[in-house]
Amino acid sequence: MAYLVDEREMAAFDRKAYPAASLRRKAVIDRQVETAGSVQSARRTVQQREAAVKSSQQALETLDGQLAALAAKTPPPLPGKATAPGQPDSPELARLRKQRDEAAKKLQADRKALDGAKTARALKDAEDLAKRLQTANAEVAAATRWRCPTDCAEALILAGGVLFAGGEGKVVAVDSQTGQLLW
Repeated sequence: MAYLVDEREMAAFDRKAYPAASLRRKAVIDRQVETAGSVQSARRTVQQREAAVKSSQQALETLDGQLAALAAKTPPPLPGKATAPGQPDSPELARLRKQRDEAAKKLQADRKALDGAKTARALKDAEDLAKRLQTANAEVAAATRWRCPTDCAEALILAGGVLFAGGEGKVVAVDSQTGQLLW
């Protein structure tokens, strides 16, 4: 068992398990700090791609509305003058259909770009590091036997089964096995 005291608490740790768990945790945190820039950049890219998809969807919806409005305004064919299949559209209708086809292709390309941005290596690494940090935190917690709040951070003495901690004008005694404050 190893003991530590600071200005907030006294704690007991498994002497063998805690150092290894603590080092693994620190390595994960260090890696998160190293990759923070690329993760932020990848997240910004995802946000930009999401905005592009939304804009493309809105443009497509607008064109669909314009096409529907034009179709509603188009008078039916005169009796005896039925529109033959394959007859050319009005120039305005043809222009709108072409714009709609282009908008649909752009939306498809934007969705594909968004999917690619979401699978960026930096984001996958960030997810992996978050899981590893969660595991490392659990290992550190498992290696921590007890914690006891105290403001006595000046001295720490183990005598028998009692830990004595001293602070400015104050001394406390804690059971070294349980962390229970004795006095």
